[in-house]
Amino acid sequence: MSKNDFQQVSVRDAILTIEETDSGLDIQHPQNKKLSDISDELIDVLESKDKNLQKDEIELSAFEKPKDRCKFFEFLTEGVEGFRCKDVTDTYVFNPSKKITSGQKNEVHITSASLKGTGVNLSDELKNLHEQGFYTWRVIWKAVKENRDSSDLYEFEVQFSEPEECKDFSFIVKGSYKRKDDGIVGEVSGHNVNRTPISLIEENQINKLINKSAWSAIEKLFAACATEGDENDDTEKQVVSA
Repeated sequence: MSKNDFQQVSVRDAILTIEETDSGLDIQHPQNKKLSDISDELIDVLESKDKNLQKDEIELSAFEKPKDRCKFFEFLTEGVEGFRCKDVTDTYVFNPSKKITSGQKNEVHITSASLKGTGVNLSDELKNLHEQGFYTWRVIWKAVKENRDSSDLYEFEVQFSEPEECKDFSFIVKGSYKRKDDGIVGEVSGHNVNRTPISLIEENQINKLINKSAWSAIEKLFAACATEGDENDDTEKQVVSA
């Protein structure tokens, strides 16, 4: 490798979008530090002009229980409007405080693990990890469009770049697997093995749907936790009255 190989600089374009919605301004951009800094500077400018401005981010720091953080991904993957989840193929879990003792002197500290395959979200291995205090922070799943037998198979990914606190949420449409047609009208023989990119227009449309599902998942999680809290209060009252 020559010296010039190290001196080459790759210039890439990136787009930061600002969209006015019913709930306020929605700012989205690719996940990299430069754009994150620009986004923060932009928000600082907006806050200086409007002291009542409130910054909302998709994060799970308010939910400390592993099962609640895992539930967020269940709500999200099942809630993308117009799509039906077919399979969760990759699940990444994290537990910064987990310690597994091996032998009398040596300690093995396992903080993260990943499962890949078919239906990993339903596997006993993932269930065991969750029971040990590991929580999901990143998933990849495949989905088809609802009510369309001829739908391509789409692949999505969502994650928190800071898994320990579940912050810096990001998502991406990885592409789609084209439907294979066996020549018979109405009959589908499966999907291609190779994934292909989708159009920019469709990608932007799906990005909005994933973002909407993520916010909806947060709302459902708050509601579920509130309901659970009410049930616990009722149980405590029954115990006291008994």
